[in-house]
Amino acid sequence: AAALVARVGGDELAVVMRVEGVDSALRMADEIRAGLREPMEFDTMAVDIDTTVGLAVHPDHGDDPELLLQRADVATHAAKVTAGSQTYNAGLESRSVRRLGLAADLRRGLASNEIEVYFQPKVALADRRVVGVECLARWEHPVYGPVSPEDFVAVAEHIGQIGQLTELVLRQGLRRCREWADEGRALGVSVNVSPRSLADTRWPDQVAALLAEYGVD
Repeated sequence: AAALVARVGGDELAVVMRVEGVDSALRMADEIRAGLREPMEFDTMAVDIDTTVGLAVHPDHGDDPELLLQRADVATHAAKVTAGSQTYNAGLESRSVRRLGLAADLRRGLASNEIEVYFQPKVALADRRVVGVECLARWEHPVYGPVSPEDFVAVAEHIGQIGQLTELVLRQGLRRCREWADEGRALGVSVNVSPRSLADTRWPDQVAALLAEYGVD
C-alpha cells in the first residue's frame, strides 16, 4: 500500500496509509517492526534496533489530523511498556493525562524524599538462604496514594529526572549494602536501570564514584 512517511521527532516517524481496518493496521505495524529489526551494518559494526508502534485509526479515533497524531503518540508511549504495537483507546488518554499531571509532583517528591526504597529478598531455593536483594522504588503520593513504578518511571524519563531517581535508589541500596557487609552479612544488591542511563556516557563514572563513596565492590 502507498504510504506517506514523515519525521515528527528526534526518533519518531509518522506513517499515513489506507488499510482495511484495525487488524490490517496492526499486521502492517508488525511487518514494519520486523523489517526495522534487521541488523544494520556500518563499516565493521552491526547495530540492532527495535521500534514501538502506536496506532490511531480514522474515523474511529478522530477525524482531525492533529487529533489523530496526538492519539497515535499516546498509543506509542503505551506501546513502549509492552515493546510492541498498541492501538489507541480512551483509557490510555486518561493515564497519559494523569502522568503529565504527576510531572511537577515527582520533582517535589524527589526533592522532599517522598520516594522510598524497599528491599525485596532474593532467596536460594536449595537452602532458603537470602543471597541478595532487589531495590524497589515506591511513591506514596500525598493526594493519589500509591503511584505505580511503571507510571512514575515513565514520568521521570519524560521530564529528565530519571538520573536523579536512579541515583536515589542506588545511594540507598549501596548504603545498606555497606551496613550489611559491616555486620558480617554481605548481600548482593540489584538495581533496575533505565535504558536512558545506559546510553549516558557519564553513567559508568557516576556509578564508580558512588561505589567508591560507599566502599562497595
